[in-house]
Amino acid sequence: MSLFFQSEKCASDKFPRLNTNIKNINYMADASACVKLVIVNSGSVNATINGKSYTAQAGDILLILPGEIHSFASDSSDVAILNIPCNGDNDDTDINKCVSGNPVIKGSSVLSRELRDYIGIITKELSNKGPGYSYMAKGIAGVLVSSLINSRAVRELTPDELKKQEAESTLLMTVKEYIRESYRENISLESTSAHCNLSLFYFSHLFKRITGVTFYDYLTSYRLDKALDMLLENKKILNVASECGFATVRTFNRSFKSFFGCSPSEYLSSNR
Repeated sequence: MSLFFQSEKCASDKFPRLNTNIKNINYMADASACVKLVIVNSGSVNATINGKSYTAQAGDILLILPGEIHSFASDSSDVAILNIPCNGDNDDTDINKCVSGNPVIKGSSVLSRELRDYIGIITKELSNKGPGYSYMAKGIAGVLVSSLINSRAVRELTPDELKKQEAESTLLMTVKEYIRESYRENISLESTSAHCNLSLFYFSHLFKRITGVTFYDYLTSYRLDKALDMLLENKKILNVASECGFATVRTFNRSFKSFFGCSPSEYLSSNR
């Protein structure tokens, strides 16, 4: 179970993947390798995409393109997320080198209704898994991406824009990989900036600008994600704190309560 970080399977998927009934979506900054459509079924979702803030209401669709750094926040929502892997074609518009003009596709728009028709077909094929379903799902996904391009909902990045986006998404992925490998250890802002070959001051400000949060908040949320899984496996709080990189149980309890509004033991009691 992950409350703060999205699934990392997208880059290796060969055909579309749909996640449904995601409640109260709250994901930290990430850079997707796929075209991502967030269908807001109820409530509203606040999104930060490429440093700009947007709000999608029930019925709207949020569009995130490959390489765009994005995060989500909501305390009352139900969404579905469709991920579409895309391979660029040198003879055509490469969706991997595009940016969305306005990521919020309003539910009342013609494009929204068209996308929902395609999403419905893809959902049915992925659910039924009949003969040839993967070909159909991939084919309709291709038509969907083509519709986005032809609707002018996206535009191609300039060389300078593409270079900047690639540099920022690469930095974020480097930090995520470093945290994934080292979160149990006493990693710090200093060690992470050195790992990225950047000065501490520059890295600290750049990371905050890219993600919207401090490095330590990002690291703590990752550790807490891991801690939640371990707590639900009935591991002792002392062991969870130690194995997830918290210096003391007191630090773990304080961080847990700051993020979730309750202590680890209270969380366990309410989830049994």
